[in-house]
Amino acid sequence: MNEVLKSNGIKYGVIWSILYILYTTILYVLGPLNLIQPQKYLTRLIYITLGILVITATKKTLNNLITFKEAFTVFFITSVIGLGISTIYDIILFNIIDPSIKEPIKEYLLNEGIKGMKAFGVKTEDLKKFANEIKNNDPFSIKNMLIGYVQHLLFASIFGLILAAIFKSKTNPLNE
Repeated sequence: MNEVLKSNGIKYGVIWSILYILYTTILYVLGPLNLIQPQKYLTRLIYITLGILVITATKKTLNNLITFKEAFTVFFITSVIGLGISTIYDIILFNIIDPSIKEPIKEYLLNEGIKGMKAFGVKTEDLKKFANEIKNNDPFSIKNMLIGYVQHLLFASIFGLILAAIFKSKTNPLNE
């Protein structure tokens, strides 16, 4: 594997992790519900921005020539590291540092879910099933957080494929 890809992927993955940990810690200190409310979506914006930055920085390092595979690879490395460290931090936060924050978040998710389902006219029996699933499920368990990591990585991969297609070097028709 190209050392530039590995180096940039690791560097930006660590940057993503540090930004995520700082931002999540600030939200945690401000109150547990801040971890799920709309301002939490800023982490996705940071992630998208870093994805673009890692590919453009790598392309620049490679004399403005980057293949689709190279662009995707550097993005994927960044994602594996960034999401991996972030998931480990979340596991530690929710299961070791302060497990008590799980309940207010679950309660908020339950109430918001029921509100949304009522707005769509969902039957009472289905609302009860939903409530039981939320109450009996621990979205912050290590298993569920690792499943979430894989899901986020799959989503990131799709996004990475799109970015790679956008940022890959255009071929010169004279060289074909």
